[in-house]
Amino acid sequence: MLIVSQKVKRAELTAVITRADGTKEELGMLGYTSSNPVKRIFMNVLLSLKRRFKA
Repeated sequence: MLIVSQKVKRAELTAVITRADGTKEELGMLGYTSSNPVKRIFMNVLLSLKRRFKA
């Protein structure tokens, strides 16, 4: 959990898994938020489409 006392304009959450054998698997961007509602909606739609059509 990240707690900040200032107003955040933009935040994004990315994930990387490091296996015991040292290999890294990048999961990419998992979440995004912005104080701009247009950017927030656009990124949420983009992330939803990526999850739906991921092969």
